[in-house]
Amino acid sequence: MKHSNSPLRAGFAFTAITAIALSTVACSDDGGSSPDAGSGGDATETVSVGVITALSGSLGLYGETWLDGFTAGLDYVTDGTNVIDGKLIEVSEPYDDQGTPATAVTGATQLVGDGASIIVGGGGSSSSLQLATFAEENSMLYIAGFAATDALTGINRNTFRSARQSYQDLAAAASLLDDPQNSEVAIFAQDNEFGSSQVTSGTEVFEGAGATVTPILVDADTTELAPPAAEIAGSGADMMFTNWSGTTVAAMWEALSQQKVFDALDVVTPVTDRGAWPAYGNAAANIQFVSQAPLGSSDFAQDQQLFEEYPAGDPYTQNGWVTALLLAQAVSGGEAGDVDSQIAALEDFTFESPTGEMAVRAEDHALLQDMFILQLDDSSGSYEVSLVDTVPADDIVPPAVSNW
Repeated sequence: MKHSNSPLRAGFAFTAITAIALSTVACSDDGGSSPDAGSGGDATETVSVGVITALSGSLGLYGETWLDGFTAGLDYVTDGTNVIDGKLIEVSEPYDDQGTPATAVTGATQLVGDGASIIVGGGGSSSSLQLATFAEENSMLYIAGFAATDALTGINRNTFRSARQSYQDLAAAASLLDDPQNSEVAIFAQDNEFGSSQVTSGTEVFEGAGATVTPILVDADTTELAPPAAEIAGSGADMMFTNWSGTTVAAMWEALSQQKVFDALDVVTPVTDRGAWPAYGNAAANIQFVSQAPLGSSDFAQDQQLFEEYPAGDPYTQNGWVTALLLAQAVSGGEAGDVDSQIAALEDFTFESPTGEMAVRAEDHALLQDMFILQLDDSSGSYEVSLVDTVPADDIVPPAVSNW
């Protein structure tokens, strides 16, 4: 169902605090839960939620689509009732952290001062890691947005993730190697928190499968990408994995094309924001795409609904939707102002999402989920997404790690 005039949309546009309610979340017999749209009754108490994401800077496009999905997910799970178990949810107008950690913490401090007891979002991996620390120090719940860094898993009990983590991207990519024991893999990454996590996890995943790994790191802001692209083309590798982000995405793909990397080896990448898809150019047909979301190509009901409402959506749109489902569970199963009960409501939480079934691993809050191999076809003038294969969650389980 579509609610084009939902309270959340109006609030984000015109008010500082918008009342959003959530419908009942039905609990399953095994202790897990699955968000279910329905009426929640009248509100007798209030839970304030602070929203932080990147709306400007190099990650601004990701934050915009995450926000679309968060809006749609809350709309879905509330069915327009605005109440869950007698609890009214006040959602702040989104604070733009510009993709920088210090700004994210400034925003969180301001939102807590305004009464927020839960923080959701965060403009990328670096911001989310700082918000995780902030949440622990302030004894509050934090549900990260689209951050993929593995370091977020197990960082503290207060933090949960709504996106896949780099390990799952890489494990899905490793499943595409024909002969892992005799393969060489180049990991092309930016020299920042996100890129470093790809190299760390990629080395673990690919070498664990028997392959040899060569990391190629470049400054995150550089536009001189021809030299490393040429290095990759001449490396003798069988596969290149990259998960590029920010404003140099188009330059990166152009450099790979110019240096004929696609003629030399297989190229695998996670699907990024739809605005970056034209940057693939003619190379799209030669790229194997791993994705945390089927992007409307599956028969999952929530996948179909989300991408019917947002046909220009991307994986970050799904992350926003899942953030809303996790928020619904925390508020429904926990007590307002009691972070321990909210944490308990999310641990071992199993639920249906646009990706199918997801599960929160209690020991470190990893989000276990299937991954997908997609094909992007732009022969019609606009990109069409088709599902090539599904990589089962059980085949790409991240190593358990806990710091509590």
